[in-house]
Amino acid sequence: MSGQSVDNLPNSENMVILDKALYHFERAQRIGLLNPKTLQKQIASIYLVKGESEKAAPQLESVLEENPNDLEARFRLGVIAEDLGSLELAEEHFLAALIPDEDLKTS
Repeated sequence: MSGQSVDNLPNSENMVILDKALYHFERAQRIGLLNPKTLQKQIASIYLVKGESEKAAPQLESVLEENPNDLEARFRLGVIAEDLGSLELAEEHFLAALIPDEDLKTS
């Protein structure tokens, strides 16, 4: 559940606000407003706060397709993988966040 316990999940009022924000971010994404990478990260953040990591992961993976060295996306995917019990995948994301591809090529 994205590093959150059930006790830390938003209450119903906050969930309504998060759902409205999610609706508007997804609408902005569909019509091409704002930077797509920024929108994907915001959408992923909302899903993570809601405890819906399975919906956050594709947004973050899309960010990595454009920029494999996006530290924020790598770290969040590492947390998601760890929460889901995929420790090898989590380690891969965490290491990639610590050692970007360019650094590997120059060492």
